[in-house]
Amino acid sequence: MDLPARVRHFLTEKPRFAAVATTNADNSPHLSLVWYDIDAEDRVRINSRPPRRWWANILRTGRVTLAIADADDQYRWVGLSGVVEEVVTGEPAREQMVAFEHYYHPDDPNPEEIAEYRSQDRHMFVIRVTAIHDHLE
Repeated sequence: MDLPARVRHFLTEKPRFAAVATTNADNSPHLSLVWYDIDAEDRVRINSRPPRRWWANILRTGRVTLAIADADDQYRWVGLSGVVEEVVTGEPAREQMVAFEHYYHPDDPNPEEIAEYRSQDRHMFVIRVTAIHDHLE
């Protein structure tokens, strides 16, 4: 699904955190805050590592819902639902975390965090958006 221009702009104009909702094995909800980006095909990319619960939930179900709010006006937000199209591991997933570190901390990326990301078993989830809940106006 292509993102409407105003939604894409909101999601990419500055760093924002995404609340990621997944479903545990017992069907109870699980929520985490994560960094994200949007690729050229309007897919959401998030990154995790074992043994995090939301990582396991996404691997098990292949489904995710995200809510991204405007920190300056929490009444402005976007909700996205989607399915995992691809799971990327290895160096590309580790380097995505390095890019996130620079994007979310442009004035002061942490070299220790970067070194840690480069040593971890990282998984980048590439999510095709299937529904958009736009609350920008």
